[in-house]
This record gives sequence, C-alpha cells and structure tokens, in this order.
Amino acid sequence: VLYIVLYIVLYIVYCIVYCIVHKAVVSTQSTGVQILMKKEEFDDSRLEKALTGYGSVMGWNSLGNYVTTLENAYKTKILKQIYCAVNKKSPEDADVQHYFKVKLW
Repeated sequence: VLYIVLYIVLYIVYCIVYCIVHKAVVSTQSTGVQILMKKEEFDDSRLEKALTGYGSVMGWNSLGNYVTTLENAYKTKILKQIYCAVNKKSPEDADVQHYFKVKLW
C-alpha cells in the first residue's frame, strides 16, 4: 500500500513539474516568434526553429496567423519545412505533396 501511495505522489509531482516547464517553453517560443514576425525577419534561421517548436507543442493549427503572414510574404520554402517538421512527415510523402498543391506552395 505504501508503494502505491508513493507512486501516486511521485506521479502528481511529475505532472506539476511537467506543466510548469511545458508552459514556460511554449511561452518563450511564442514570444520569440512574435518578435521575429513583428520585425518581419522572415529569413532569420531562428524563425523556422521557433515556429517548428511552437507548432510541435501546440499543433499546426495554432500557427494559422503566422502561416498567413508568411504566405503573404511568399515564404513558401520555410512554410514547407515547418509543416513537415511539425507533422513529422517527409516532403516527398504523397499526402504532403497534395497539401502543398492545395495551398499553392
């Protein structure tokens, strides 16, 4: 019984620590993305890394406004790289190629 209680306590502590660290990482990545997008530093190598990290945690759909901004700036190469990294797919995948054609990338 003592092992079960100890296991439950450790699991709760783990969940609390994970949530705190996870929130801090997402907040930092979001801030970095916002700064680079506001300055229109679309060719900055940090932008791709920041958007990939943010999208990996929050999901592709959370990048909607950023994707629209990059589409308007004709930055399709970086969009393709971010899409593949966030969704963990190869650029040669048939579904990915179809998505790129639909998006006119």
